[in-house]
This record gives sequence, structure tokens and C-alpha cells, in this order.
Amino acid sequence: DWDCAAEQLTGTVDAEPTAERFTALGGVSVSVPAARIDCDNGIMNGKLRDALQADAHPTIRYTLTSARVGTVNNGRFGIEATGQLSIAGATRTVRVPASGQALGNGRFRITGRVPLTMTQFGIDPPTAMMGTMRTGDAVTVHFDVTVSR
Repeated sequence: DWDCAAEQLTGTVDAEPTAERFTALGGVSVSVPAARIDCDNGIMNGKLRDALQADAHPTIRYTLTSARVGTVNNGRFGIEATGQLSIAGATRTVRVPASGQALGNGRFRITGRVPLTMTQFGIDPPTAMMGTMRTGDAVTVHFDVTVSR
């Protein structure tokens, strides 16, 4: 198991906010440069970039196709989003459960986690040392972003 971070991303959100939650959510788009994902290990960074085909497909993209926003409970509101995720030239429909929290001044914190497999995007899990060291197929994408007006 290993962790990598994508600290550089760009995105837009088209939402109708109140003081405590979104009443509607649409037009979400997020882009992550594949070559900027950092695993704190030069060898693993290279293996990941190769697996993601970062030269041919430099951007990982998510585009929202539909979303439902729940009511506020204990200061948080649920979001059930569905969208198109493109990784390494393959695009799949992905369900993204998230949780939102109003931070004040028109800012919201959105967190969640999405389990994926590399093979569902046609990616062979990276190996090292002539195949004796292997990564698993399962990946969990954790996100924690702040959205502001």
C-alpha cells in the first residue's frame, strides 16, 4: 500500500448556496495534472506516471452529470453525485458520495472518498523489481476541498 497526493487541481462548481448548504449543484468540473501527483518516492512517482500514461493523457478529469443534495444534519449535508471520470484515456461513470459543511463567508468544505480499481480504467497496476513487487488493483480517492464564491 502507498499513498499519493494531488495537491494541484483546478475546478469549477455551479451551485446555489444558502448560508448552510447548497440547494442545487451542477456544472462541477475538476482537472488534476497526472504528472503532478506525488507519492513521496521518485520510483513510485515514475511508476504511477507510466501507469496513468501521463505523457499521452496528461490530465485526469471529472465532470458532474447529476447530483442530489441532502438536508443539513449536525452541520453537514450529504451530496450524491454522478459524473464522468477520465483517467489514462478511459472514461467511466462514477458515483461520488460526499459530505458538505458550511464554513461561513460563502465557503464550503466538501469531503469524500471513492473506491475505484485501476483495471476498470484499463490500467495495469504498477510493478517493480521485475514483477516481484506489485501494487494492488484497488484505489481509494480521498478528497477534501474548499469551495468559495
